[in-house]
Amino acid sequence: MAIADAVLTAIEKENLQKHALEVGSYLIEKFKELKSAYPNYIGDVRGQGMFMGIEMIKDGVTKEPNKELAVHLHMKLKSDYFIIMTNDGILDNVMKFKGPMVFTKENADYLVKCFGEILEDY
Repeated sequence: MAIADAVLTAIEKENLQKHALEVGSYLIEKFKELKSAYPNYIGDVRGQGMFMGIEMIKDGVTKEPNKELAVHLHMKLKSDYFIIMTNDGILDNVMKFKGPMVFTKENADYLVKCFGEILEDY
């Protein structure tokens, strides 16, 4: 019980919930900007705080799910950048991000940059 109490105290003292909400909102906006740059690959960006999903599609008009791209992103992020994002959803075409509460805006910028580089080369 003492350990749990210490963790909750640290979360409160360091304003980690507020930080996660702010950085998460920033990251969602950055992914929405990436969606504008790649409307034929990113169908939707949704989430709250440090939990979000980026829907991968084959075509910006039909919004057909793109599981192959999601798997490709998962593998390239892991192998080339040491970033772990999973592909999930009913059709396995949604990239899920579940970041730690201490994730920073600089971390967010790096994640979006890496994601964009992979999309550019796809």
